[in-house]
Amino acid sequence: FGISNNMLDLKWGLLTGGVVLDSKIFNKMSNRDKISIKKITRDFEKKYQATMRYNDGKAVEVMKELGLRVNTLTPKEESYWRSTVENWYPDVQNIFKNQDLFDEIIEIKESYKKKRSGTNDSK
Repeated sequence: FGISNNMLDLKWGLLTGGVVLDSKIFNKMSNRDKISIKKITRDFEKKYQATMRYNDGKAVEVMKELGLRVNTLTPKEESYWRSTVENWYPDVQNIFKNQDLFDEIIEIKESYKKKRSGTNDSK
């Protein structure tokens, strides 16, 4: 944080990777393989999230000790930020050769966020 003394307290994740299996291929797999794939991905997700969240939080605390100011957005500001990013989707979508796949990924992401939060709020 050497070039900036401020940061936003905004939970933001980068897509660090992903695996997409065509349902035709997945459906041809044995039940044992399907179960293994699901277990491995869930275990990895839990380990990755726990490690990254811990390390991110720890790093921010150290930077705060060194003078970093963490600024919290109002709900209105956060909504504006997120809607601005969503307005970039058409530009990002153009990178994909299969634009329907992009739309499906966004739908899956939103559905997952709702499921994890236990609400119908897409924030």
